[in-house]
Amino acid sequence: MEQTTSARGSKGRPQVNNYSPDISPLVQFRSGTKASELISRVGKLRIKSFGLWNPEEEFQDHESGQLSHPYDKILAIGKRPTWEIENILPGFDPDELDCPIGVGVDIHESGDLSGAIRHMKGLLKQDARCLDAYAHLGNWHFEYDEPQELKSLGNQIDDVFPWGLIDNRPFFRNLHGLGLCFYRQNFVPLTANQAR
Repeated sequence: MEQTTSARGSKGRPQVNNYSPDISPLVQFRSGTKASELISRVGKLRIKSFGLWNPEEEFQDHESGQLSHPYDKILAIGKRPTWEIENILPGFDPDELDCPIGVGVDIHESGDLSGAIRHMKGLLKQDARCLDAYAHLGNWHFEYDEPQELKSLGNQIDDVFPWGLIDNRPFFRNLHGLGLCFYRQNFVPLTANQAR
């Protein structure tokens, strides 16, 4: 069963529209790799628009001239689109206290790493778009093993995916893990201009 929002999802928030742009070019994998084959087999995650994000409302003291780098640059870009990413939780029952991800975290915290890994992989077998399962598996792998070869992160975007829209958080946990891998391997990703 596919779950498109978490129990703490976006009910009651003003939804501007359901435009679902293709953001797949943002992360690219070499053809023929397991990752590229997986991406081609699974469906895309939807993103919901929440209108324009206004940095002047976010940074109240901007008029005092006290904003330092990088906030000055964020303010200079001005208003931009705000999005929330679909959060897939396979087997989630809103009447249950625990979500499937929380169950896996509890298994890990009890000291059963292999059981926690089996649980998260089981969620991914149900729906390979479960971002939180990848995030936790990646964190555990990062904690116990050296990360393997990195893939390339694509073009920069200026749109906003706020932490306050909680269905964005699995994506951010994955992005954080990618950053930790870059840091561990002293990897500096090329900007779009440098890659040309």
